[in-house]
Amino acid sequence: MTNQLDPNQQQKSKIFFSKSAVIFVRIFGSWISVAAHTLIFAGWFIFRLDIEKLLIIVSIEAIYIGIFILMAENIETAQREHLQEIKHQKDMAVIKQDIVVDKESLKELGKVHQKVDQIKKIIKEKE
Repeated sequence: MTNQLDPNQQQKSKIFFSKSAVIFVRIFGSWISVAAHTLIFAGWFIFRLDIEKLLIIVSIEAIYIGIFILMAENIETAQREHLQEIKHQKDMAVIKQDIVVDKESLKELGKVHQKVDQIKKIIKEKE
């Protein structure tokens, strides 16, 4: 018996984690985060806590922040590509419609050209 989620549940999980990544990036990319980190670092130095522990904590935090930034960038890229695909499909639909209109116009122009040729022929015969 496998422990896999159904596709709907997988999609919901994917959306949840994607939104979470964007929220983390917004939180860590804010002035509140700058202030909080400044206070934490200042407190760490004021209370003369172990610098090596601070370096380990900051390194681990940097790794996770980097991952969240990359995830958020992937989400934005996917959204941008999706919007470009929609725009491309709309543009192609307009082009196809233009081709239909152009073909109809060309047929009408051919009919007009035939009429002009008939008129020229009639004029030559009367001369």
